[in-house]
Amino acid sequence: CLRMVYVHKAESIIILAKEDAPDPDAQTALIALAINQVCKAEAEKSKVKPRFPHIVADVVNHRKTQHLKDTSVNEIVCPTDYGIGLLAQSAINPGLVQVYDQLLRFTSDENELYMLDSGELPQELTPGKATFKDIGSWLEEKSRPTENPVILLGFFRQGKPILNPQKESATLEENDKLIVLSYCCPCLSDL
Repeated sequence: CLRMVYVHKAESIIILAKEDAPDPDAQTALIALAINQVCKAEAEKSKVKPRFPHIVADVVNHRKTQHLKDTSVNEIVCPTDYGIGLLAQSAINPGLVQVYDQLLRFTSDENELYMLDSGELPQELTPGKATFKDIGSWLEEKSRPTENPVILLGFFRQGKPILNPQKESATLEENDKLIVLSYCCPCLSDL
C-alpha cells in the first residue's frame, strides 16, 4: 500500500496518531518503520542511494517520544504537552492563549513563522560577524515599508531553535537558518 502512494518519492510525510487504536504510538512507529523499509527496497531495486522523507509524527503519550525517534521519525508533536504548557503560561499571563492562537492559525491575513536560508543575506551580514541585532535591524529597515514586514525571532542552529538569543549565541554562524515572523514567506534577495 505504501509503495502505491510512492512514499519513497515524498519530501515529507505526516503520520497522525489513530487515538482509538490499542497503542496508537506503537502503530505510528510501525508505520515509520514500514516507510523506511519501502524507501530502502525501492533504492535497492533502482540501485541508488536510499532517500528518506522527512517524517513528522503525532504522539499521544509523550513518554513514547524516544521510541518514535528510534524509528527515524524526524519531528514529533505531542499536543498534550503543548496544552499543559499553554494552560500554565496563560494562568500567569492572561491573554496569551490568543497570541498562540494567532501564531498557529494559517490564513492569508495572519502572520506565520518561516525558516529562511541565511545564505541569502547580503554580503555585509556574514556568518561569524553579523549579530542577531544586525540582521534584525536590516530586516526591519528593508521590510517594514513593504506589505510583508519581517521580524527576526531567532536562529535555527544544528537542529535546534535559539529564540531571542542571549549574547553568547547572538552571532550568526555558518548554516544557521533565520526564524522569522511575516505574512508570507519573504525572499531575502528581494529586500
